[in-house]
Amino acid sequence: MSLNHGQCISTFMLERYLPLLDNLDQDAAQRLLYPDDPQDVPHAIELLSAIIAIAKFNPALLPFTSLGCIPDVNVVADFKALQVLGFTLENLLEPFTNVRLSLSKQVIHLSCFAHLLYTFYCDQRCRFMPNQLYYDSQMMVKNAIFSIAKQQKLDPSSRFSLLDVGNDALELTFALL
Repeated sequence: MSLNHGQCISTFMLERYLPLLDNLDQDAAQRLLYPDDPQDVPHAIELLSAIIAIAKFNPALLPFTSLGCIPDVNVVADFKALQVLGFTLENLLEPFTNVRLSLSKQVIHLSCFAHLLYTFYCDQRCRFMPNQLYYDSQMMVKNAIFSIAKQQKLDPSSRFSLLDVGNDALELTFALL
């Protein structure tokens, strides 16, 4: 994945920086990055949460270069790209994991996620993410917002949850678990 004018975010970069988090060592970081079951949703959420947490890490706490107090330029560039990725992922994850958010706040997060994706995709195209993943992500946001608008038109007084967007019973079971 390329962000921030071509800065490459790879599993190798994440392997290097994820162990900086208090609750992750090298082995735990590798288990997050290379799961036994790639469709394990709680595991994926844990990985996204770790990326969000490392994006908030202060690179000034890292060891400096041999020049003394000057931080390594590559590390600073890595963390700038991770900050952008972390903010984007946080806007995707927050509406589905924070039960205290109002529906309008959830929509704001999803809209921010979709607009960030659009910006990065226009800048980097396929180097940012594969075309299909980009379109699927945008469709997920569009479907959520259209479903909310449809429900407001049908019965504005009824309650609505993002869990109501899916039409697959198995997906709903995973979401509830």
